[in-house]
Amino acid sequence: ATAAAAVPDPTPVAAFRPPPTTPSATRHRAPVVLIVQDDSAERQRLAQYVARFGCGALEAQRGQEALEILFRNSVDLVLMDVKLSDMDGFDVTRILKSQPSLEALPIVLMSDRLDRNRFAFGIQSGATDVIGKPIVLESMVTRMWDILAHRGFIPPAWSELLTTSLRDALSSETPAPTSAVRPRPS
Repeated sequence: ATAAAAVPDPTPVAAFRPPPTTPSATRHRAPVVLIVQDDSAERQRLAQYVARFGCGALEAQRGQEALEILFRNSVDLVLMDVKLSDMDGFDVTRILKSQPSLEALPIVLMSDRLDRNRFAFGIQSGATDVIGKPIVLESMVTRMWDILAHRGFIPPAWSELLTTSLRDALSSETPAPTSAVRPRPS
């Protein structure tokens, strides 16, 4: 009889957790997205696109560099390639999720080979989502803002619309009625 090799228990699927509550004052700033990608041209392209759609962008080329940035900076979302030169995105995600100060940080993994197993493994590792490559930029930004909106951030178009509506309402020449009772015309 041969002894069976010890197989570690699979990581359980993360249970739904409501978004963390933070002071609303932090939501008036642009969210910061860390882009972790070892291909510099792709990383810069993603950073420019993220910045164009209302977010600050930080960049990391390797997993270890991403960890260092995350322990030193306030980041609101991580967009990370699965294939990195020093460790894979799944490992970086598990390390981040093991840290109490970073466990609520949303992480979107990018994978060139996206199937059911890889998607499930990414979610089990702690990722918020796993998206396929090549990246469709419009879809990525939409998904990114869905996640950020869930955390309380307002996408730029909504923010501009709210600001314009409020400014128009405040500058209106017609004063708002002070009472529901109107005087009768004489």
